[in-house]
Amino acid sequence: MLHLTTWLQNIANYGYASYTLLQPGAKMILHCQNCDTKYATTPEAIGPQGRTVRCAKCGHSWFQAPPPVEEPPAPVADIPPAFLEMVEEAIPASKPVKPEKSAAKAPLPLVASVAVLSLVTLFLALVAFRSGVMTALPASKHLYATLGMADTTGLVIADLTFKKMPSTNYERYAIAGNIVNESNETKPVPVLRVTLVNEEGGKLQYWDFTDEKEIKPKEVIAFRKDKLESRFKAGVGLTVELGNPFELLVRK
Repeated sequence: MLHLTTWLQNIANYGYASYTLLQPGAKMILHCQNCDTKYATTPEAIGPQGRTVRCAKCGHSWFQAPPPVEEPPAPVADIPPAFLEMVEEAIPASKPVKPEKSAAKAPLPLVASVAVLSLVTLFLALVAFRSGVMTALPASKHLYATLGMADTTGLVIADLTFKKMPSTNYERYAIAGNIVNESNETKPVPVLRVTLVNEEGGKLQYWDFTDEKEIKPKEVIAFRKDKLESRFKAGVGLTVELGNPFELLVRK
């Protein structure tokens, strides 16, 4: 290892050198302190032990020490394979941590299907037990009426008569009878449906009538329909029924 202290001392006493890199082959400048003349040289020219140099201009001589050369880093010794095997055995391999499964969320279509099914089930229950619901909750009658499911219990048809009228181009029928409210409540008058049937009981044509708005308890309302015209020649009779729009739809 070069003596940096000696080199610096010689520079202070006789001259100095500047360089750009502390590596072999780097440029260095020799400076004569007597006449301030500068010379370019290399560390190889000075040599590893230094040498006496003389200024060509004024003849001043001095001992020029070599610059300190950057020593390469010590090589890293190879690690024996046996040692590596010992290290691998001493340090257990870490097992990958499995992420915890979050609670599975029901897909949106399934949630929507369950919601729709629940609403349909509720609706069917309200329809099937509407009489009991309206009895327990009288305020629900208006809701049922709005939905076309007004309470028709206690309403009957009485004194029904049927007659076929003469006609040239159409089959014409007349029908008359009474709507009786046998209950103790005022109720909306439902739809009166008259249906033309053939010999097998098949439905050929029907007419709907809603003349009255409500019927009081024990009240009797008479009706007469004598302009029932049809192009069907196979009609042999008429049937009459009462019901709200929902009941009549179901009966179809």
